[in-house]
Amino acid sequence: MNPSGSDLQQASSHQHTHQLQSDAIRALAKRLGRQLSILEAGCGQCWPLDLTGVDFKLTGVDLDAVALELRRSNAQDLDVAICGDLCSVELPEASFDVVFSSFVLEHVPRADLALENFVKWLNPGGLLILRLPERKTVHGFYTRVLPFWAHVLYYRYAHHSPFAGQPGYAPYPTCYHPVIARDRLLPFLASQSVMCLSCYGDGFRRDRLGFTKKVIRGIARLTSMSSLGGLTAEYKDILYIAVKNDASPAQN
Repeated sequence: MNPSGSDLQQASSHQHTHQLQSDAIRALAKRLGRQLSILEAGCGQCWPLDLTGVDFKLTGVDLDAVALELRRSNAQDLDVAICGDLCSVELPEASFDVVFSSFVLEHVPRADLALENFVKWLNPGGLLILRLPERKTVHGFYTRVLPFWAHVLYYRYAHHSPFAGQPGYAPYPTCYHPVIARDRLLPFLASQSVMCLSCYGDGFRRDRLGFTKKVIRGIARLTSMSSLGGLTAEYKDILYIAVKNDASPAQN
């Protein structure tokens, strides 16, 4: 594996992806030997990880006030809840051991500013955990070119979500700022003194059976071939696990 963690590996399942994130946080908690301060940047309605046995304080930030209120009333797992924009909300520098953001930055027009804030808010030696749809995939391509109403219909009928597109409920309009593409994100993080430890794709999604899934898989392959290798159909999303170096760019 590349020492920079830039080589893309494949996770074997959703459970495997969740386990990779949980294990990274648990290892940090064991190393620090104290309560962790975790920021969920774009917290939505639920926390996806099982950190049973880990002592942590969870702060959630989300621009969607309805989703945040649903999180507070239903999950009731946030110690601090902040309604705000990740590009402009004010949080203390170097105040979190973990900054966690899952399927959020593709919706942020200035994802580069949000990422700069994530690094600023992160303690030296802290973890940055990102889950993002990869821009240069067949899925990313269709997400960018299809109108938002098509996304809403997909969620309503494929995901059986009757409230899809309403305040508090996915999907949200996508921006796909160029910085979230893997070939741009890794150099950007390095410029912020953040080293990527590992990247995992979700190639297991391509192996689903069923007629509809096979049709979608076939279309994806044809699109990938038509792009002459510019778009991959081998995965959709990427998990990044990274660490903030002890020295900031200004100190180097």
